[in-house]
Amino acid sequence: MELRAHGREPGGRRALTGRVHRRRAALRPPPRPARCLRRRPVVMANTVMLLLGAVSVGLFYFLSQYQQQVLGMSPATAGLSQLPIAVLITLGGFGAPWLARLTGLRSAMAGALVALSAGLFWLARSEAGSEFVTALLGPFLLIGAGLGLGFVYATTIAVSGAVVGETGLLSGLVNATRQLGGALGLAALIAVATAGDGVAHTDAFLGAAVLALAAALLSLRPTAHRRPESDQQVEGD
Repeated sequence: MELRAHGREPGGRRALTGRVHRRRAALRPPPRPARCLRRRPVVMANTVMLLLGAVSVGLFYFLSQYQQQVLGMSPATAGLSQLPIAVLITLGGFGAPWLARLTGLRSAMAGALVALSAGLFWLARSEAGSEFVTALLGPFLLIGAGLGLGFVYATTIAVSGAVVGETGLLSGLVNATRQLGGALGLAALIAVATAGDGVAHTDAFLGAAVLALAAALLSLRPTAHRRPESDQQVEGD
């Protein structure tokens, strides 16, 4: 009887330990939103997404007007000419993981934002009467690639450090930040474009380029891609 009792003891102990762990997990308080929102990668990614939202909404608001009113394109031609942007945004979404593995997430994100800024600066320097390839196609390829990759990387960084119960919060936050950036950015770029007489579309493109460049510089900060040690220790408890 004594041997059987000793033989059953480890199994009973494991069952008791399992119940204790489950009880502790049930009583553990949910993740505190304020704590995860203070993480540097979350702050950086949402700031970049805010700027990307401002750039994307402002760009497409002014681009069609610029093509029709300044370059003299018809609405159909202006819309079809923007297809390279849509194609590169789609390809950027598919190619983002491969590029991040090849160069590292930080370098890939910074490169995408620099390409976006360069495309916007190029577009602002385009003149009426220039060839389509040099005036629009070149900038469109850089802008599309920059937007497609930038959106993916900002979202990835924003939710990459999420623990159980935080994924929905962080993904919702980054989407809300993008919408907020679009509203604020459009208002700011309209103010820039209409500061003088008439509408200066190139000034709006220059403003968007500055915003993209600011996002690129922000993404280069080394500390923005590391989670605080104290936060990691708290979550590991």
